[in-house]
Amino acid sequence: MLMPASAYKKGGEYVTLLRSNVPKTGDWNSHGTVTSFEIVNGVAHVITSNQFTGIRAHGVLGYQSTIGRKAFATAKVTVISGSVYLFTGGAGLAVNFPVGPGQYDLYGYGTYTAAQDVYVSVLTNQSAPAEFYVSFGSLKEFNVALTDDGFKLYVSLVDSGGDQSIVRYDLVAATHADAVTAAGTILTRLGAVTDAIVKSYTINNVYIEDALTLPGTGVQVEQRATVICQIDSDPLKKVAINIPAPADGLFVGGPATGDGYNTIDTTDAALALYTDIWAVSGAIATISDGEYLSDAPILRGRRTHRQSSRG
Repeated sequence: MLMPASAYKKGGEYVTLLRSNVPKTGDWNSHGTVTSFEIVNGVAHVITSNQFTGIRAHGVLGYQSTIGRKAFATAKVTVISGSVYLFTGGAGLAVNFPVGPGQYDLYGYGTYTAAQDVYVSVLTNQSAPAEFYVSFGSLKEFNVALTDDGFKLYVSLVDSGGDQSIVRYDLVAATHADAVTAAGTILTRLGAVTDAIVKSYTINNVYIEDALTLPGTGVQVEQRATVICQIDSDPLKKVAINIPAPADGLFVGGPATGDGYNTIDTTDAALALYTDIWAVSGAIATISDGEYLSDAPILRGRRTHRQSSRG
């Protein structure tokens, strides 16, 4: 009989779905003429003598596939002899490779090319006898026609204590090459306004610092420079930009004590260059809901602190 789930070879990763139809035992039937077919304790035992015969399970009887959507199917299979593969109705062949004797967690996917009953089958791959046990997992449908939301840049900053903060930038780049260029510009400007170290950043691929050295003592990503800036499209609309572990040069008092220690220097050149990332003239990212900052947008700002139980 079938081995425990832990004994099966791993398949692929699951995906975000719009619909999930789990086959029921009562929906199973033989696919073509089989030599022997029985279901015992929810596990089907199948013996075949011809190619393209085996067992089929409907997701929902009478449910029609949607052309252009994808099917994702799974089935736990113990092959005693012969070779089998996984197939989904309306979506074509949906298995990584045909499999011989052994225990497997078969999976696969394909695009629906016709409106027909949705089902998943495990079939004999060769014109030779085959014997196998099947426990169907799932048959799912999902939409692949998703809207392109553009490029995003995520920068992971690390402080003296090893704590991390993630900063996101919604890029206006049209191509991956443009996004890489924009990321380089943003990282340079970000580095001028924060004392934290860039641990990694993500565009569509992840770039990792593999020789990471923590910054000196006293740098904490929980401390932030909260800078209030003007939105270009609405004179009454403002936005707060947060910079983790801000450099001393961003403040009127620098590292000195007193009120200036916590007050943003709105004329700081590095800060002005940083906010130009979103400024309407030459912006390389949008700030919120596709909006831009005005040119010279900095109004005011303060040192703030994000609550953390890590110190």
